[in-house]
Amino acid sequence: MVELLEDHRTRLRGEGAKLIATLDVLDGKIAHYRAVSARK
Repeated sequence: MVELLEDHRTRLRGEGAKLIATLDVLDGKIAHYRAVSARK
């Protein structure tokens, strides 16, 4: 039972890291878009 919980927690941590990475990429794209818009 404990092993199952540990496995689940590890998987959740992996998903969280992926989500944070995706948000970082989106932030970068938004910042780039804002910079391009401001230049016009």
